[in-house]
Amino acid sequence: WGWTDPLTGRDYVLFGLTNATAFIDITNREDPVYLGQLPSHQGVSQYRDMVVSGNTLFVVADTPAQHGLQMFDLTQLRNVPNPPVIFAETTHYAGFVAGHSLWMNEATGFLYVFRSVGDACQNGVHVVNVQNPLQPTFAGCFGQTDTPLSTGECLVYDGPDHDYHGHEICFVGSDDNVSIFDVTDKSQPVQVADFTYPGIARAHQGDLTADLQYWLLGDMMDEHHNGTNTRTFAFDIRDLDNPVVLGYF
Repeated sequence: WGWTDPLTGRDYVLFGLTNATAFIDITNREDPVYLGQLPSHQGVSQYRDMVVSGNTLFVVADTPAQHGLQMFDLTQLRNVPNPPVIFAETTHYAGFVAGHSLWMNEATGFLYVFRSVGDACQNGVHVVNVQNPLQPTFAGCFGQTDTPLSTGECLVYDGPDHDYHGHEICFVGSDDNVSIFDVTDKSQPVQVADFTYPGIARAHQGDLTADLQYWLLGDMMDEHHNGTNTRTFAFDIRDLDNPVVLGYF
């Protein structure tokens, strides 16, 4: 991930390691400076994900250790004496044990933790209110009755389906299905659609087209399970209640 300091204009790489998050100042592209690292809250994991909102970094790790959610004030990177140094997390949220991936909806101030472990969400999506980023609070769960929900994208919807204008909608991939949720009310999320596609193995990474008419998605394990070349699947989502599987490239 990355961050540009709004005060100084300096550019930073935020780099996930198995046991930490590393910070590199790349303002001078030909002379990057390794500033140091934020150690894992607990445990080692080959999966570590992060997002930035404003000047705050949020980090999860997909490990059974008590990692939870780390928050780090990125303004600490402005003046680092004698780098590299070991940083401390600014605050910590222990509402879950581990998480696989993150999505931040900056428009609403809610952070979505996919495939959370050790909480009531049971491998679903754990929603955290980070409108005050250093005082996070639990907002709700969804997808806990589905197979583990790996990744997703959430936004305030203004696409072609006028029934959902102004609603906060999440597009989610999991091990054996693809789903769309209306999470406007975090205490009572509603599943809008639940569907699959031929050869699904693990729907993992997707992105919406800018006009919100189509959803393009990669399957993480179809090559391994089915012996295919890498594919990008395309779904027509102009009617959120009735998505259409178009095929793959």
